[in-house]
Amino acid sequence: MSATGNLVPHGGRPVSPPARRERLEPVASQPLRRGRCDWCGRKTPRGRVYCSSQCRERYNSLVTRQGKALVQSLKLWRLHRGRRGTPGAGKITLISERVDALLAEDRQRWAELQEGDSECGE
Repeated sequence: MSATGNLVPHGGRPVSPPARRERLEPVASQPLRRGRCDWCGRKTPRGRVYCSSQCRERYNSLVTRQGKALVQSLKLWRLHRGRRGTPGAGKITLISERVDALLAEDRQRWAELQEGDSECGE
């Protein structure tokens, strides 16, 4: 760390902090599968990502829990550029494996909700 508290990349100079802002603006939501609810997998009305507000709330809660570990791993990777022997080593592989597992969980949930009684708000 530099005297100002900014993180210093290996062999580099301190990184200037970004311009002050109140908060990060959210990225526009894109469905995992066009025309399908991200939570339950059912068809959605045109231009919608979720079939109901309950599905939106459940999916957003899930993504919040999933995202914490992934964001921390991305920060470690970015800070150390994934160099061997640093906390960032192997993080992209770890992140890829975790995302693959999360997608497998999504597919399983979609299949289960399609078969039985729906947990969505339809």
